[in-house]
Amino acid sequence: MRRPEVIWGTIGLAGALLIGAVVIWLVDKWRKRQAAGGMDTHRELSEYRAMYERGELTEEEYARLRNRVAERVKSAVGLPPSPPSEPANPPPPA
Repeated sequence: MRRPEVIWGTIGLAGALLIGAVVIWLVDKWRKRQAAGGMDTHRELSEYRAMYERGELTEEEYARLRNRVAERVKSAVGLPPSPPSEPANPPPPA
């Protein structure tokens, strides 16, 4: 004899497992995308540092690029932007 409650129970269980698998797949995809974004920032900062060490960037240019990347990371995380910093070498008083 066929028992419809067993058939519907099996279909419901299979559907719940399928939905769970899709949710896990989507979360894993999102997590990998977030991790990849962090690696791009790290690679970008490493490249700027290498350019500075090779003499392709001045110290001021390197600091400006590093601060720009830091502000971008802060805004992505949701932190407030840093206040503008004062110049490293203020002009002597007249």
